[in-house]
Amino acid sequence: QNSVKITKNQFGNIYEKVSEISQVLNITDVPEIYLMQSDGMLNAFATKFLFKDYVVLYSDIMELAFQEGEDAVNFIIAHELAHVKRKHLSKQIWAFWGLILPYLNTAYSRACETTCDNIAAYFVPNNAIDGLMVLMAGKKLYKKVNVEEMLKDANNDYGFFAWLSEINSSHPALAKRVYNVLKISETVTGNKNEMVAGPQKFELATVWKVLIWFMGGSYILLIIMCFVFLSMAVALLPASS
Repeated sequence: QNSVKITKNQFGNIYEKVSEISQVLNITDVPEIYLMQSDGMLNAFATKFLFKDYVVLYSDIMELAFQEGEDAVNFIIAHELAHVKRKHLSKQIWAFWGLILPYLNTAYSRACETTCDNIAAYFVPNNAIDGLMVLMAGKKLYKKVNVEEMLKDANNDYGFFAWLSEINSSHPALAKRVYNVLKISETVTGNKNEMVAGPQKFELATVWKVLIWFMGGSYILLIIMCFVFLSMAVALLPASS
Protein backbone atom coordinates (compact mmCIF):
# COMPACT_ATOMS: atom_id res chain seq x y z
CA GLN A 1 0.00 0.00 0.00
CA ASN A 2 1.60 3.22 -1.22
CA SER A 3 -0.92 5.73 0.07
CA VAL A 4 -2.45 7.00 3.30
CA LYS A 5 -6.19 6.78 3.86
CA ILE A 6 -7.75 10.09 4.98
CA THR A 7 -10.15 9.59 7.87
CA LYS A 8 -11.57 11.51 10.83
CA ASN A 9 -8.38 10.77 12.73
CA GLN A 10 -5.98 11.12 9.80
CA PHE A 11 -5.95 14.60 8.25
CA GLY A 12 -9.35 15.18 9.82
CA ASN A 13 -9.77 18.69 8.43
CA ILE A 14 -9.53 17.41 4.85
CA TYR A 15 -11.87 14.53 5.69
CA GLU A 16 -14.44 16.99 7.07
CA LYS A 17 -14.16 19.15 3.95
CA VAL A 18 -14.70 16.11 1.69
CA SER A 19 -17.73 15.09 3.78
CA GLU A 20 -19.10 18.64 3.66
CA ILE A 21 -18.77 18.95 -0.12
CA SER A 22 -20.20 15.44 -0.57
CA GLN A 23 -23.23 16.43 1.46
CA VAL A 24 -23.72 19.58 -0.63
CA LEU A 25 -23.50 17.50 -3.81
CA ASN A 26 -25.93 14.98 -2.31
CA ILE A 27 -23.44 12.11 -2.55
CA THR A 28 -24.84 9.52 -0.16
CA ASP A 29 -21.95 7.06 -0.41
CA VAL A 30 -18.91 9.25 0.27
CA PRO A 31 -15.88 7.87 -1.60
CA GLU A 32 -12.78 6.82 0.29
CA ILE A 33 -10.02 9.43 0.07
CA TYR A 34 -6.32 8.62 -0.14
CA LEU A 35 -3.13 10.67 0.01
CA MET A 36 -0.37 9.67 -2.42
CA GLN A 37 3.19 10.91 -2.83
CA SER A 38 3.47 12.46 -6.30
CA ASP A 39 7.06 13.62 -6.90
CA GLY A 40 5.98 17.24 -7.13
CA MET A 41 2.89 16.78 -9.30
CA LEU A 42 -0.07 18.97 -8.39
CA ASN A 43 -3.24 17.07 -9.11
CA ALA A 44 -5.92 14.70 -7.90
CA PHE A 45 -8.07 12.08 -9.56
CA ALA A 46 -11.20 10.02 -9.06
CA THR A 47 -11.22 6.31 -9.81
CA LYS A 48 -13.43 3.27 -9.43
CA PHE A 49 -12.62 -0.32 -8.43
CA LEU A 50 -15.11 -3.14 -7.96
CA PHE A 51 -18.09 -0.76 -8.02
CA LYS A 52 -16.59 1.46 -5.30
CA ASP A 53 -15.50 5.07 -5.84
CA TYR A 54 -12.20 6.50 -4.64
CA VAL A 55 -10.55 9.92 -4.75
CA VAL A 56 -6.77 10.27 -4.62
CA LEU A 57 -5.13 13.56 -3.61
CA TYR A 58 -1.48 14.04 -4.47
CA SER A 59 0.73 15.02 -1.56
CA ASP A 60 1.68 18.44 -2.96
CA ILE A 61 -2.00 19.37 -3.05
CA MET A 62 -2.20 18.55 0.66
CA GLU A 63 0.93 20.56 1.39
CA LEU A 64 -0.72 23.53 -0.29
CA ALA A 65 -3.79 23.04 1.89
CA PHE A 66 -1.69 23.29 5.04
CA GLN A 67 0.42 26.19 3.78
CA GLU A 68 -2.32 28.36 2.27
CA GLY A 69 -5.44 26.95 3.95
CA GLU A 70 -7.96 24.45 2.63
CA ASP A 71 -9.69 27.10 0.51
CA ALA A 72 -6.84 26.82 -1.99
CA VAL A 73 -7.72 23.20 -2.80
CA ASN A 74 -11.48 23.09 -2.21
CA PHE A 75 -12.17 23.56 -5.92
CA ILE A 76 -9.96 20.60 -6.82
CA ILE A 77 -11.67 18.37 -4.23
CA ALA A 78 -15.12 19.48 -5.42
CA HIS A 79 -14.13 18.81 -9.02
CA GLU A 80 -13.13 15.20 -8.27
CA LEU A 81 -16.25 14.60 -6.20
CA ALA A 82 -18.31 15.92 -9.13
CA HIS A 83 -16.95 13.03 -11.22
CA VAL A 84 -18.41 10.69 -8.61
CA LYS A 85 -21.70 12.58 -8.50
CA ARG A 86 -22.13 12.47 -12.28
CA LYS A 87 -21.04 8.79 -12.41
CA HIS A 88 -18.48 9.53 -15.10
CA LEU A 89 -16.37 6.55 -14.11
CA SER A 90 -19.28 4.15 -14.56
CA LYS A 91 -20.12 5.61 -17.97
CA GLN A 92 -16.65 4.92 -19.37
CA ILE A 93 -18.00 1.60 -20.60
CA TRP A 94 -19.31 3.53 -23.62
CA ALA A 95 -15.77 4.53 -24.57
CA PHE A 96 -15.58 1.66 -27.08
CA TRP A 97 -17.48 3.87 -29.54
CA GLY A 98 -14.27 5.85 -29.76
CA LEU A 99 -12.78 2.93 -31.70
CA ILE A 100 -15.26 3.68 -34.49
CA LEU A 101 -15.55 7.47 -34.24
CA PRO A 102 -12.15 9.18 -34.01
CA TYR A 103 -11.69 11.73 -31.20
CA LEU A 104 -14.99 10.76 -29.59
CA ASN A 105 -13.28 9.53 -26.41
CA THR A 106 -11.31 12.72 -25.88
CA ALA A 107 -14.36 14.86 -26.69
CA TYR A 108 -16.39 12.95 -24.10
CA SER A 109 -13.58 13.32 -21.55
CA ARG A 110 -13.38 17.09 -22.13
CA ALA A 111 -17.14 17.35 -21.69
CA CYS A 112 -16.87 15.48 -18.37
CA GLU A 113 -14.11 17.79 -17.18
CA THR A 114 -16.12 20.89 -18.13
CA THR A 115 -19.16 19.53 -16.27
CA CYS A 116 -17.08 18.97 -13.14
CA ASP A 117 -15.55 22.44 -13.41
CA ASN A 118 -19.07 23.88 -13.62
CA ILE A 119 -20.26 21.98 -10.55
CA ALA A 120 -17.15 22.80 -8.52
CA ALA A 121 -17.28 26.48 -9.48
CA TYR A 122 -20.93 26.67 -8.50
CA PHE A 123 -20.38 25.25 -5.02
CA VAL A 124 -16.91 26.73 -4.41
CA PRO A 125 -17.13 30.02 -6.35
CA ASN A 126 -14.69 32.09 -4.30
CA ASN A 127 -11.70 29.79 -4.77
CA ALA A 128 -12.36 28.26 -8.17
CA ILE A 129 -9.75 30.29 -10.06
CA ASP A 130 -7.09 29.54 -7.44
CA GLY A 131 -7.76 25.84 -7.94
CA LEU A 132 -7.05 26.09 -11.68
CA MET A 133 -4.11 28.46 -11.25
CA VAL A 134 -2.46 25.94 -8.94
CA LEU A 135 -2.62 23.35 -11.72
CA MET A 136 -1.28 25.87 -14.24
CA ALA A 137 1.49 27.67 -12.36
CA GLY A 138 2.27 25.59 -9.28
CA LYS A 139 1.72 26.05 -5.57
CA LYS A 140 4.27 28.86 -5.13
CA LEU A 141 3.49 31.05 -8.14
CA TYR A 142 -0.23 30.60 -8.74
CA LYS A 143 -1.17 33.79 -6.87
CA LYS A 144 1.18 35.84 -9.04
CA VAL A 145 -0.44 34.91 -12.35
CA ASN A 146 -2.11 37.81 -14.16
CA VAL A 147 -5.30 36.05 -15.23
CA GLU A 148 -6.40 38.77 -17.65
CA GLU A 149 -3.03 38.75 -19.41
CA MET A 150 -3.11 34.96 -19.59
CA LEU A 151 -6.51 35.04 -21.29
CA LYS A 152 -5.32 37.68 -23.74
CA ASP A 153 -2.32 35.53 -24.66
CA ALA A 154 -4.61 32.53 -25.13
CA ASN A 155 -6.74 34.58 -27.52
CA ASN A 156 -3.74 35.75 -29.53
CA ASP A 157 -2.06 32.35 -29.72
CA TYR A 158 -5.09 30.19 -30.50
CA GLY A 159 -5.01 28.72 -33.99
CA PHE A 160 -4.91 25.45 -35.88
CA PHE A 161 -2.12 23.78 -33.90
CA ALA A 162 -3.54 24.83 -30.54
CA TRP A 163 -6.93 23.48 -31.63
CA LEU A 164 -5.36 20.24 -32.92
CA SER A 165 -3.56 19.76 -29.63
CA GLU A 166 -6.77 20.32 -27.68
CA ILE A 167 -8.90 17.82 -29.60
CA ASN A 168 -6.29 15.17 -28.80
CA SER A 169 -6.38 16.06 -25.10
CA SER A 170 -8.59 14.61 -22.38
CA HIS A 171 -8.98 18.09 -20.83
CA PRO A 172 -10.00 21.44 -22.31
CA ALA A 173 -7.29 24.08 -22.60
CA LEU A 174 -6.70 25.59 -19.17
CA ALA A 175 -7.41 29.09 -20.49
CA LYS A 176 -10.87 27.93 -21.57
CA ARG A 177 -11.44 26.33 -18.19
CA VAL A 178 -10.38 29.51 -16.40
CA TYR A 179 -12.72 31.69 -18.46
CA ASN A 180 -15.62 29.26 -17.99
CA VAL A 181 -15.10 29.10 -14.23
CA LEU A 182 -14.81 32.89 -14.04
CA LYS A 183 -18.22 33.28 -15.65
CA ILE A 184 -19.86 30.76 -13.33
CA SER A 185 -18.27 32.30 -10.23
CA GLU A 186 -19.41 35.71 -11.43
CA THR A 187 -23.00 34.45 -11.73
CA VAL A 188 -22.98 32.79 -8.30
CA THR A 189 -21.29 35.58 -6.33
CA GLY A 190 -22.63 38.55 -8.28
CA ASN A 191 -19.11 39.99 -8.50
CA LYS A 192 -18.51 41.24 -12.02
CA ASN A 193 -15.12 40.28 -13.47
CA GLU A 194 -13.97 42.74 -16.09
CA MET A 195 -12.05 40.19 -18.10
CA VAL A 196 -11.35 39.90 -21.80
CA ALA A 197 -13.39 37.55 -23.94
CA GLY A 198 -12.75 33.86 -23.63
CA PRO A 199 -10.33 32.01 -25.91
CA GLN A 200 -11.47 32.19 -29.51
CA LYS A 201 -12.58 29.23 -31.59
CA PHE A 202 -10.54 28.12 -34.55
CA GLU A 203 -12.60 29.40 -37.51
CA LEU A 204 -12.04 26.35 -39.74
CA ALA A 205 -12.47 23.85 -36.92
CA THR A 206 -15.67 22.35 -38.33
CA VAL A 207 -14.08 21.70 -41.72
CA TRP A 208 -11.01 20.14 -40.15
CA LYS A 209 -13.13 17.97 -37.85
CA VAL A 210 -14.98 16.50 -40.83
CA LEU A 211 -11.71 15.78 -42.64
CA ILE A 212 -10.01 14.26 -39.60
CA TRP A 213 -13.02 12.12 -38.72
CA PHE A 214 -13.20 10.88 -42.30
CA MET A 215 -9.50 10.11 -42.50
CA GLY A 216 -9.33 8.57 -39.04
CA GLY A 217 -12.50 6.56 -39.45
CA SER A 218 -11.65 5.21 -42.91
CA TYR A 219 -9.44 2.46 -41.48
CA ILE A 220 -12.19 1.22 -39.18
CA LEU A 221 -14.71 1.33 -42.03
CA LEU A 222 -12.28 -0.59 -44.24
CA ILE A 223 -11.91 -3.32 -41.60
CA ILE A 224 -15.69 -3.55 -41.19
CA MET A 225 -16.19 -3.77 -44.96
CA CYS A 226 -13.56 -6.51 -45.25
CA PHE A 227 -15.27 -8.46 -42.48
CA VAL A 228 -18.67 -8.10 -44.18
CA PHE A 229 -17.35 -9.23 -47.60
CA LEU A 230 -15.46 -12.14 -46.02
CA SER A 231 -18.63 -13.25 -44.24
CA MET A 232 -20.59 -13.04 -47.49
CA ALA A 233 -17.92 -15.06 -49.32
CA VAL A 234 -18.00 -17.78 -46.67
CA ALA A 235 -21.80 -17.89 -46.83
CA LEU A 236 -21.70 -18.34 -50.62
CA LEU A 237 -19.25 -21.24 -50.53
CA PRO A 238 -20.84 -24.49 -51.68
CA ALA A 239 -21.68 -26.85 -48.87
CA SER A 240 -19.47 -29.90 -48.67
CA SER A 241 -21.16 -33.20 -49.54
